[in-house]
Amino acid sequence: MITHTYEVAGGVGARTPGAIGPDELDGRADWVEIPARGEGELMERLEARLGSEARTRKVLLAVLAPVRGALEGPALAAILAHLPHRFARELREAEWNLDAPVREAATGAEYLGEVSRLLQRPPRHAAAYVLAVLAAAHEVMGPAAREVAGQLPPDLADLWRGVREPGSAIAEAEP
Repeated sequence: MITHTYEVAGGVGARTPGAIGPDELDGRADWVEIPARGEGELMERLEARLGSEARTRKVLLAVLAPVRGALEGPALAAILAHLPHRFARELREAEWNLDAPVREAATGAEYLGEVSRLLQRPPRHAAAYVLAVLAAAHEVMGPAAREVAGQLPPDLADLWRGVREPGSAIAEAEP
């Protein structure tokens, strides 16, 4: 049985210099603008969008590999111009780097299914990764991004443009 009253001793007093508490914190995230620097800027933008949880190279490979045949030529070169030089080789050898066969996608649903399979994630997550890659590509490519859509089949071109119409493969994959 306790015979005395509880008293706080130590640790109570004036504020410690330099310490911050909940009243001093701003609950909003600080956004840092990443300047465009040429080679590798698409990778940097994507890393900023995905954070540290995702493996950026694997996500890029899984998103671009199923459409590399449709984009062959100037469209693919325009995308690769914003990636590190070695990524072009990694994309050519996507099967080796992803440790899985890569199937060409003809429709948006096939494309999302293939990205989902390559990343080993549910279609909803694959759709989020696809949108992150496409948004980062649009940021760094500017008007040239619209020309890339012209080389894709209509359903995939809608995905490239980021269209989220009811009934599209991305809308169906959303929760």
